[in-house]
Amino acid sequence: MSQNQSRNTLPLFGKADTADSFSPKAASVILAGDSAQSLKTLPDHSIKLIITSPPYNIGKVYEQATHLEDYLDNLTPVFDIF
Repeated sequence: MSQNQSRNTLPLFGKADTADSFSPKAASVILAGDSAQSLKTLPDHSIKLIITSPPYNIGKVYEQATHLEDYLDNLTPVFDIF
């Protein structure tokens, strides 16, 4: 079963038309990957909601915490997209 097929069976999404890339006909789009790159692929004014999985940069076992200034510098290119 592909990632898209399994995702469409989740109760959250039901049988909604969920796409892996921008489609004006899709009810929702799920982009995985580097947000600074992924968001650039979307047309202007096409984003209605963004969901992420915070918290970030708080020293969890699976992440490398950075100084606040460096962390914010890494986010700036993503915020500048909007």
